[in-house]
Amino acid sequence: MQFTYQALTWGFLIALVPLLIHLINMMRHRRVKWAAMEFLLQSYKKHRKWVWLKQLLLLMMRMLLIALIVALLAQWDPQSTWLSRFGGKVTHHYVLVDDSYSMSDTVGERSAYETANQVISRIGVQARQQGQQRFTLLRFSRAANTGAESADALVDQIDSIADLNAEFVGSDFDKLLEEKRSTSEVTDFAIDPLPALELVRQLVSRGEKEQRIVYVISDFRQPDWETPSQLRTSLQSIENNSDEIHLVRCAAQPHANLAITHLAPADDTRAAGVPLFINIRIRNFGPEAVNKVQVKLRTLFHQDDQLEETEAEGLEGQEDQLPTLLIDQIAPGETVSEKFQVFFPEAGQHVVHARLPADAVSADNDRWSVIDFPEGDPVLIVDGSSGQLHQYFLASSFQPSQRANTGIRPEMQPVQFLRDTPQENLKRYSAIYLLDVGRLDASALEKIETFVRAGGGLGIFLGDQVDVAHYNQQLFRNGEGVMPVKLAGRSILEPPFDPNTPDINIQDHPIFDFFLGERNPLIRRVTVEQFIQPDSTWEPGENSTAQVVTRLHNGQPLVVEQRFGDGRVVCFLTTAAPSWNNWAQDPSFVVVTLKLHAYLTAIGRVEDVRLVGQPASIPLAIGEYTDKVKFFQPGESASMRGELERIALQPSSSSPLMIASLGLDPDNAPRRLETGRHGIYDAVSRRIDGKIEVSRFAFNVDGNEGNMTLIEDDQILAGLKPVDVQIKTPGDYAGASMIQAGGSTSFWLMWLLIGMLMAEQVLAFSASYHPARRETN
Repeated sequence: MQFTYQALTWGFLIALVPLLIHLINMMRHRRVKWAAMEFLLQSYKKHRKWVWLKQLLLLMMRMLLIALIVALLAQWDPQSTWLSRFGGKVTHHYVLVDDSYSMSDTVGERSAYETANQVISRIGVQARQQGQQRFTLLRFSRAANTGAESADALVDQIDSIADLNAEFVGSDFDKLLEEKRSTSEVTDFAIDPLPALELVRQLVSRGEKEQRIVYVISDFRQPDWETPSQLRTSLQSIENNSDEIHLVRCAAQPHANLAITHLAPADDTRAAGVPLFINIRIRNFGPEAVNKVQVKLRTLFHQDDQLEETEAEGLEGQEDQLPTLLIDQIAPGETVSEKFQVFFPEAGQHVVHARLPADAVSADNDRWSVIDFPEGDPVLIVDGSSGQLHQYFLASSFQPSQRANTGIRPEMQPVQFLRDTPQENLKRYSAIYLLDVGRLDASALEKIETFVRAGGGLGIFLGDQVDVAHYNQQLFRNGEGVMPVKLAGRSILEPPFDPNTPDINIQDHPIFDFFLGERNPLIRRVTVEQFIQPDSTWEPGENSTAQVVTRLHNGQPLVVEQRFGDGRVVCFLTTAAPSWNNWAQDPSFVVVTLKLHAYLTAIGRVEDVRLVGQPASIPLAIGEYTDKVKFFQPGESASMRGELERIALQPSSSSPLMIASLGLDPDNAPRRLETGRHGIYDAVSRRIDGKIEVSRFAFNVDGNEGNMTLIEDDQILAGLKPVDVQIKTPGDYAGASMIQAGGSTSFWLMWLLIGMLMAEQVLAFSASYHPARRETN
């Protein structure tokens, strides 16, 4: 027998007071001989059994009344009887709690996740006061971040996934629940509720005969619940094997929240000592406009070549605070794009960090980017003209002087270099430029095509030496070759009728976007006298990636591009040197060639964009490195950074590399919690000669999880039809134990008490002596 207020159960001893009073009264009686009593004794003997029965009933009723009053005050729980313990039905509470980072939504002193924990405690208290109860507690992140390939495998791993698995609710359950809650916190993941629901669906279908109540405790944001077709299927299956489904909403209203959704370098040349623009995008997920947004920016410069020990303190980097970026206003739902400039004097993997002011959700206020700055960007220039005049102008644009550093390192070679050099040597170049090259032998052409297919950039400038027939047959090859356009022959460009019309008709393209609009006059002075006209039958095919970048004033193409494999090709149908035009003598030529190089090489630079939970791996050459790698996880300070050691393994016996991974186990199953915090991760490896090398990774949160838009209750119910769910708020569980044990039960106890008080009065009147009423004349 259970009571809400156990201390008051000592009051049941008060029920003995009427008995004690009765015994005391009996001790006060004394015998008095009186002749007239003989008649009364005879009458008493005749009726004493009935008198004793009424007095006994009255005594027991008064004792029971006191017991009822104590039970009413102590909140008696009639469900926790011995009958229910030995023959009653077990109630199993399945509690799913959302721990994605949107649950850190905090306004005031309590976050949505803290509210969820409070609801869990109240459910636990309620369960402790009932009969046979079991409790399963499961966080969304632990259901989603497992390596199990099937739902059956998940069920087999339930003991390691769930915080509590079918735990019997005993007298010390509240302590166990508090212990589990104290070790849990909001994650940095954006988590779909489906994996947790699928796991519970498997659990409830396999459980014994029991009463099941499923609780889904979340903030119910619109992105997750707006179109819940898969969720509806899982919940429908859960409904078939459970008694109740509660959706507990822990967020009452949307709050202001800004998120950095993108932080990455622009598609410009990257090299040590060359300024680089960084693009940043900020989205307002809140319901109101935000004014005067200050974005704090900083860089971390790392000198990894000077490391002697693998300690976290040595990996911090030299911090440099950049000017604060001020955004005047961001409207609700608007994404604002800005850019700022960074500079690193030496090569290496350096870090850029942006931070927003504190708001309701903190995880998406920070974003990181790791940028690999090489010493320089080597390019190969091959000039096929007799005087190599073209290469002079292009190389001068790339490397104008020692004091003006573009980061591009041009290397000039003759046409024979492409024939004689091994294919491996071309990998060190980011781009190859062919300037007025007449013909290419089969070996050179094959190497160039292999280079571009692998992600390299190819720039082509035509001229007097170009063999049009060779280009069409070998380089174009009916649209299958590296040349993006079929050629017809050299053509003279007639001047335009209107002297104010420029020879080059600029179009919106990354190579020429600098000259759009008001900046267009910068290229108006360029005149083109000759060009090689495309074949009149040439048109990009349906599956072709070829397109015209810009045209001449007569409508003929001047620059054509195409994708080739993983690389990119851009062909100028005129010369690089000022022989068919005066372009190289105009300042706009420098701008165009630099933008051209950035465009050609951008496709080969794959941005290392990682979300929390994804793996990070580094390859190590066998025989050059030891097999031990230390991974350092993010932390608020160097002393708080986690450290994990991994052994690098060969993917196969024939592989020349061994791979060390964080976030994957040796069988390549995910360990997403190892990379579950946003920030910078460092992987420290050691060469056989003792030199330390560092690979750096930036992990960021999914910015869309910061969407604060709540879905309405009506939308949830409509989207989940025909599933019968109950939408609850935390307030519905406030005092839930009182309502369960002391609400309906106390209500009936109160009416029973009133009835027995009335019956006691009637019985007391009946059992007492009352003189007959005197008759009056």
